[in-house]
Amino acid sequence: MKKIAFLFLMLITFSSFAATDENVMKIANNICSKDNECVNIIALELDKSYYDGINAKQKAETLQASITKKENSLSNLCVKAPDRNLCDYYKHELINEFYLGYTEK
Repeated sequence: MKKIAFLFLMLITFSSFAATDENVMKIANNICSKDNECVNIIALELDKSYYDGINAKQKAETLQASITKKENSLSNLCVKAPDRNLCDYYKHELINEFYLGYTEK
């Protein structure tokens, strides 16, 4: 029950961000096919990664150090993934969104 409440809160909080970025929604649809709940969750994660990049830049961390830190945080993401290629694609997109957030002007 707590997981559902937390997920609902996250969906409400970030839904405006996820709905406005067509690229994020395209990536989420590629990963999830037509499962709307999955698409929303993936879009939220991609948005979070983007804003993590913005925050890393504001903390004056170097781009390389920030990317390395992000990659390390995702190092175990695909260990038990049923579809390793899809998971690697998702991981790549998370890092890409982080980069885009970091390099935002």
